[in-house]
Amino acid sequence: MFESPHAIPITVTAAVVIFILRELLEGHRRRTANNRKLAAIKNQLASECERTNWAIRWIRSAISDIRTALEYRKDIKIETNFSGNRRLVFINEDGDSSSLVPKAYSQVIDKYLFEVASLDSRLFAKMVDSLAGLAELNHVLESLVEYVEETGQPWLEGWCDYASREVGISEEPILYLYEACTGLALTKTRLR
Repeated sequence: MFESPHAIPITVTAAVVIFILRELLEGHRRRTANNRKLAAIKNQLASECERTNWAIRWIRSAISDIRTALEYRKDIKIETNFSGNRRLVFINEDGDSSSLVPKAYSQVIDKYLFEVASLDSRLFAKMVDSLAGLAELNHVLESLVEYVEETGQPWLEGWCDYASREVGISEEPILYLYEACTGLALTKTRLR
């Protein structure tokens, strides 16, 4: 039988073909796993956006309620219960009304931030922007508590103006993140 000095033995050729096939299958398996992981992360992020949307709606409602209370010269106070939860209380002659002051949490975004950086750079950028929005929402909520507890009601009208402005700015990155995760506009809310 004639053997060419330049011919590659069949075992080497087979080994190279098997190696290439194995790498292709492994790459496909990794891409599929990453897509599943990204879908699960997007689901968690969307749920967190819905919870944050509840806090945003609460702030807007509180602004309206505070303006009404100030107009009718009703007292407003913050009560803290034994577990540390705070309530915004409106004192009326008919009885008090109150609602729990929410928090805007960033733990879910923090948890997945670096993992998403390697999976989807556009989603990563939206998550980073959302962190800034969440920080601003928390500042708005904390400043409400501070103004009511420490400085009193005269500053609340200013807080209402400030909060109205900042909520719109802070909400935008949350809306974009939700849309990137679901492909839908954020209309749902969830309670924590």
